[in-house]
Amino acid sequence: MKKQLEKLEAQFAVMRRWRLGGLTKPHKLLMLLAVLDLFDANEAGENRIKFDPGLVERFGAYFQVAVSPGDWCPLLTSDPNQVG
Repeated sequence: MKKQLEKLEAQFAVMRRWRLGGLTKPHKLLMLLAVLDLFDANEAGENRIKFDPGLVERFGAYFQVAVSPGDWCPLLTSDPNQVG
């Protein structure tokens, strides 16, 4: 198990993520957490992930925790001046 976690950590470290002003944006990792939540809650079904309000809601909850000044997500608001 430890080797698997180390491999996963290494893969996260090289995941391409958007950078702005020297800061790495968390959107991809937060969506991954939201997807893992769906599977943990047995709501993913049929080994498919549907882009639906439940997934967006989970993503939004993680986004609110990890948001940095200037972070904006069009899934959650159409106004880039409104963070989160």
